[in-house]
Amino acid sequence: MRFTADAAHELRSPITAIQTVAEVALGQPRQQSEYRRSLETVLRSSHRLIRLTDALLLLASEDAGALTVSGDPVDLSDLVEEALDRWRKRAADGGVQLNGPSAPSAGLVSGDEVLLGRLLDNLLENAIRHAGASGTVRLDLDGSVSDGWTIVVTDTGPGFDPSFRPRAFERFTRAEKHRSRDGGGAGLGLPLCAAIASAHGGSVNIDPTVTGARLRVWLPATTQSAVVQHRQSA
Repeated sequence: MRFTADAAHELRSPITAIQTVAEVALGQPRQQSEYRRSLETVLRSSHRLIRLTDALLLLASEDAGALTVSGDPVDLSDLVEEALDRWRKRAADGGVQLNGPSAPSAGLVSGDEVLLGRLLDNLLENAIRHAGASGTVRLDLDGSVSDGWTIVVTDTGPGFDPSFRPRAFERFTRAEKHRSRDGGGAGLGLPLCAAIASAHGGSVNIDPTVTGARLRVWLPATTQSAVVQHRQSA
């Protein structure tokens, strides 16, 4: 019941914004520039609404035991480079320096490329938002663990208070006192990452840090022979 109420509240905010802007814009004749600003607000609210509904649908699939992955071979190094390319402009626009490995090692896992890309997007969006102007975000891929690959995202923002960490992966939970809510999300980013990682047999954890924040995703590795076998059976 609480989940339904929280979901309804989060969905209501962008819907209300769209309705209010439309009513004001239609209230009286305006300059073209004013209409453009109104449409930009509607577009931003629409994007937020789409992200919310996508997140809720994915989490509903997890609750129903229907969140499954295709099991295709996926090279995490390619996904890391693509994610860095997608978010560099957004980071630069906010005054954030986004760094990554110059040549990440091939990290083969078995899973769903779209879902794993979404996991990376959520981690980077969250880190960039909280790093703030003049902050730094870094995305790394570590294959030193023999049975899997680790994705590490660090930021120089205010970090997570130790008291918040046990609740960090609860839905609609925000660290309001420690992580800025300005332009923030709905408190679904980390639960979404955890759901995607779990569907791949992995996990997400928040590392203790003195400053900033560091999130660590572990995913089980697959072998080159498994990739060859998959391609032969396709």
